Amino acid sequence: MGEPIAAVLDALTRAGCTPKRHGEAWSARCPAHDDRDPSLSIGIGTDARVLLHCHAGCPTEAIVVTLGMAMRDLMPTPMGETMRLAAQRNNASDTTFATADDAIAVMERKHGSFSARWAYTDSQGVSVGEVVRWNPPVGGKIVRPISRRGDGWVIAAMPEPRPLLNLPELSRLPEGAWVYIVEGEKCVDAARAIGLVATTSAGGSKAAGKSDWSVMKGKVAVIIPDHDAAGDAYADEVALLCQAAGAQEVRTARLAENWPAIPPGGDLVDVLAMEGGDAEAVHERVDALAVATAPVAPLAPDHDKPDERPAFDLAALFPAATAEIREYFADLARSTQTPPDMAALLGMAVASACLCNVACVRGHGDHIEPAPLWALVLSEPGTRKSAVLAELLRPILKWEADKGREMRPVIAAAAQRHRIT
Repeated sequence: MGEPIAAVLDALTRAGCTPKRHGEAWSARCPAHDDRDPSLSIGIGTDARVLLHCHAGCPTEAIVVTLGMAMRDLMPTPMGETMRLAAQRNNASDTTFATADDAIAVMERKHGSFSARWAYTDSQGVSVGEVVRWNPPVGGKIVRPISRRGDGWVIAAMPEPRPLLNLPELSRLPEGAWVYIVEGEKCVDAARAIGLVATTSAGGSKAAGKSDWSVMKGKVAVIIPDHDAAGDAYADEVALLCQAAGAQEVRTARLAENWPAIPPGGDLVDVLAMEGGDAEAVHERVDALAVATAPVAPLAPDHDKPDERPAFDLAALFPAATAEIREYFADLARSTQTPPDMAALLGMAVASACLCNVACVRGHGDHIEPAPLWALVLSEPGTRKSAVLAELLRPILKWEADKGREMRPVIAAAAQRHRIT
């Protein structure tokens, strides 16, 4: 959805003239006169401009002024301005805000007032990040994360491993407690509205492995996936993560077994609507479904799995390295709960990427060959490969960001000289 049409539809909604979609166009009550029947047509021209036509005869200029806009707001953003705005968005994650509200206020300038926000905390209730959602008047949803960085906040995803939603409550549960795992914060609200202990992971259905599932140790995990292929994939990954965390049992309860008419992609929110908001009835049927669902087959015990790998020795891999370097990789493995060979292998690959255009091998004659090291890590989903790599890349990415800010005036001056010539 282009920016001009989204801005107009949002302005109409804020003016109390909520648009209704009809294919590729919309209709709404005209804000420029006392309109009791929708007489304003809204469309998009071939050049992406917004087309407004009041069938009662109101001039377009009057409609635009009434909405608190200008005629230029109906036009698509020029390419140069688009690039400038994109640069501003890219730099947003570099900006640190004093509070979460300050960070959200910046996003509200573009998206309007948010519809909901959910706080993710550590087990002691200290805020780690938030997920903010907008429901645009044109349909769909916009979801953006913010996260704490030191004493401030940035518009960016939470660092890994991320906490599960409602972590303090989960931490207080006794062994054997049932925890319902759903997709998305809005679905957690629906589950809690019918009386279930519920949680989810941040970042969407493909980011389950970026969260810390250790709180599920000793619990009974009941996964209620969305009714689609992505939901099934999420359920499979979460089942493995919960089993790896030591869950007492894992069950995957599919809503379509009790509600065959659930729409594609449907979840507990849709089920609650299908039952007319009867929370008690939905709770009873979901509980019955969970009890009737057979547990997922447990993972084979570690001692039953063949392991022919030799013991990994950091000192043997880095014989010339200082004790501090070897201890860094050992600490990285412990902090990310990963094998030390994973941290060491990825560390060598990152170091090679930094050196491959600096250190070269001279062959016969004038032949020079760069010396990159290719690394491949094969492991199950949720084994924190991304967490290790993110920590190794952190100083490099910070250096690049610092250099980018340092060189901006030089680049801008060069671009200005190029335009003059």
